[in-house]
Amino acid sequence: MLHRIFIRKMALRDPTPSALINALHETIRYDEYMNNVFGGRSMNLPQELTENLAIQIIRVVEGTDMKWCKSTQPPIPGDMYRDYCRVTYIRDEVNITPVREFNELKFFSSMGPCTFGPTEKWDVIYFLDGLEYRNFNFKLYKISLANDSDEWKQLRVSRTQTFEDQASNGRRPRISFYSRSGPRRRRRTTSDISIKGQLGEHCQLIWEGDIRHLCN
Repeated sequence: MLHRIFIRKMALRDPTPSALINALHETIRYDEYMNNVFGGRSMNLPQELTENLAIQIIRVVEGTDMKWCKSTQPPIPGDMYRDYCRVTYIRDEVNITPVREFNELKFFSSMGPCTFGPTEKWDVIYFLDGLEYRNFNFKLYKISLANDSDEWKQLRVSRTQTFEDQASNGRRPRISFYSRSGPRRRRRTTSDISIKGQLGEHCQLIWEGDIRHLCN
């Protein structure tokens, strides 16, 4: 299928915005065709596509030269990264230290849970809401918490266990980004076992809208 050709090309280079929109358009068409023939739920978007959509949003909105880990030779483990220099001042000396920041991306197109590997590491994590991806609408959230931060480790993934509890036992933590009542819920409750419900003060909505307008 044509959308698979676009996806395979993405694995070889840093795709252009127009190539991303073409790939998304063809994927949506293929999804609609399969639903018409077989019925059932919508397909998951390929991670090559969702990761690069997030990268384009970050580049435009944050002005950061975010890069795709799979576009390097050899590929870097992870989803996205950016290189920058940290400047510190000690008395009359200026120290410049090169830093590589690793960024994780979780995409979801349903209210089901996001899954995390027990050994996944990141400095910053993004969540791409694709609940309305068939209309080309997305939301991108940023949480500036590392996987080993106290706030993230204490994230409740069940009524009795935290993220750290399950990851340290080799289990794959699973938790939804939104609460069961959906993305419009604003009040936090003690029974709200969701990422946004527990880490709302750290969840920054950096962009939402029609991805075609952003990539023009």
